[in-house]
Amino acid sequence: MLSSIMAQETCSSSSSPSSSSSNQTWSYDVFVSFRGKDTRYKFTDHLFAALDRSGIHSFDDNRKLERGKDIWTELEKAIQKSRIAVIVFSENYADSEWCLRELAKIMECKQNLQQIVLPVFYEVSPSHIQSQKGSLEKAFVSHEGCFEVDEVKRWRDALTEAANLSGWDSKDDENRFESKFIRKIIEDISGKLNEFAHLTVASHPVGIESRMQELNKLLNKHSSDVCMVGIWRIGGIGKTTTAKAIYNQLQRRFESSYFLENVGEIAKQSQGLIYLQNQILSSVHVNDNSKVEVVDKGTTVIKNRAWCKRVLVVLDDVDH
Repeated sequence: MLSSIMAQETCSSSSSPSSSSSNQTWSYDVFVSFRGKDTRYKFTDHLFAALDRSGIHSFDDNRKLERGKDIWTELEKAIQKSRIAVIVFSENYADSEWCLRELAKIMECKQNLQQIVLPVFYEVSPSHIQSQKGSLEKAFVSHEGCFEVDEVKRWRDALTEAANLSGWDSKDDENRFESKFIRKIIEDISGKLNEFAHLTVASHPVGIESRMQELNKLLNKHSSDVCMVGIWRIGGIGKTTTAKAIYNQLQRRFESSYFLENVGEIAKQSQGLIYLQNQILSSVHVNDNSKVEVVDKGTTVIKNRAWCKRVLVVLDDVDH
C-alpha cells in the first residue's frame, strides 16, 4: 500500500495555539469587529467574501443575527464562540459604543479563553489608534458624557491593548492593493486555523523522527514546484502514522491542506473517484460550490483551479 503526499509549498509564520483553549467549543472560526459606516460596503465586505471563498466560517451580523433576539446577547455569544477575532480599526471605530463593547469583550476572551486577536489598521496608522489622540480623544470624551467612567476606561484599556498587538497595516506600501492585502490576511488566518487541525498520531510512536527527517529532505520546502512523495512498503509498518505526523508538521505552511483516508477502497466504489475529487476541491476551497460529476472533468478542474494555490494533500491507502 502507498501513502502519497503532494505539496505545492510556501512558508508562513504563525504562533502556536495555547493548549489551555483545547476544551473550548467554537462555533465560528472568525468574528470580525468593524465600524459599519466606515468599511461595511467596501473593505469588510471584501474580507467576508474572501473568508467564505477560503472555507473559513465567520460570523456576519447581516446574516447570523436572528430577528426578535437581543442583539448584544447574540453578538456576545458569537464573540465567545469564535476561535479568532479580527478587529478592523478605522478612523471612526471608537465613535461606536457597539464597537467598543465588542472590543472589550474580545480582549476579555483573549485573556480567559486564549482567543487569537488580530488587528487590522484600515486607512489609519497603528500609532494613531495607540495614542488615542485627535478624533479618538473626542470620541471618548463624548462617551464619558453618556456612560459610566469605569466603563469608558475599560474601553480605553481594551483599545490600547489591542492596538499594540501585531497586525496588518493597510498603509504599508506592500498593502496598497486591497486584494493583495486581504489575501495576506486570509493566508495568516488559514495558517493559524491549520495549527488546530492536527491528526491523531500513535500515542508512543517509535522511530518516527528519523522517518520524518527523511521525508522533509524529499519535500524540498525551498522549491516552488509541485512535489510528490510516495511512502511504499508492506502493511502494518507505520506508513499512515508517518504520513499523519508529517502532515501535522507541514500543514501550517500552506493555504489549504487535506488528509484523504481509505483512498484505495473508496476509489473502487461507484462514483468513488468523483467523490474523492470533490473532497479535494472542497478542502482546498476552489470549487466555488460547484460539484464535479465526471472524472475527466474533475481532473481538469483540479488542475485549472488549484495550480496557483499552495496546497498540501495526503492520499492514504493508495493501491494503484
